[in-house]
Amino acid sequence: MKKLLSLLLALTVSAASFATQPAATEPTAYLTLATANKVRLYVAPEEAKASISLWDAAGHQLYFERVNLEKNGFHQSFDISNLAEGTYQFQISTGESTVTKTLVVETKPAQRSVEIKS
Repeated sequence: MKKLLSLLLALTVSAASFATQPAATEPTAYLTLATANKVRLYVAPEEAKASISLWDAAGHQLYFERVNLEKNGFHQSFDISNLAEGTYQFQISTGESTVTKTLVVETKPAQRSVEIKS
């Protein structure tokens, strides 16, 4: 009986300590189009260090930087004028979690516009 009570007490304490551990949250990140040839990546401040990387569809790493997000987060513009058409991914990793932002570069044929004026 003593062993059973000891076991139940140990399980209760371990379950309580497990329940109080905070869940890992993804970094808050936004990717916006600044101009036709530039995108802006913003990562919100948090108490973490992060790795920022840009990958092409073939798995080649095109950019990498380690940053401290504690004071100002991260914000940077990237010139995409030299990127070939294709899909690219920004990965923001804090070690505990990773968020991915996808960028698609494609050329659309010129559009013809007709306007009728009186």
